[in-house]
Amino acid sequence: LDWWHKSGRKDLPWQKETSLYKTWVSEIMLQQTQVKTVIPYYQKFLKHYPTIEKLSKAQINKVMSLWAGLGYYRRARNLLTTSKIIVKKYQIPIELINHHDKSSNDYRELFKVFVDDIWEKKQVIIDQNSSF
Repeated sequence: LDWWHKSGRKDLPWQKETSLYKTWVSEIMLQQTQVKTVIPYYQKFLKHYPTIEKLSKAQINKVMSLWAGLGYYRRARNLLTTSKIIVKKYQIPIELINHHDKSSNDYRELFKVFVDDIWEKKQVIIDQNSSF
């Protein structure tokens, strides 16, 4: 953390106005993609889908068109699918997702954060790169 405090960037778009949703979108976009490449896609994506609720109502072709050029398109499909599951199946309060300041790197981990916050049930977090 010393390095980050001295030399790390602190002015990235997803650091300015934090929420679980915005952190989640940035983390998914940043997987295997450079920060300088992600920034304009992130800004454009959030202009169209500023909340998880709006994303959950999106059509796949629109999401894919906003993602075009970013690569690894499965991320976009999974992001949309997961948003629909979170909003419809689990009925997690939208305010928590759109305005909370915790973050996570992956869909399962993000859901565990929700479970922890809402139902106060502790969940084990496993690195997605781990093998069993």
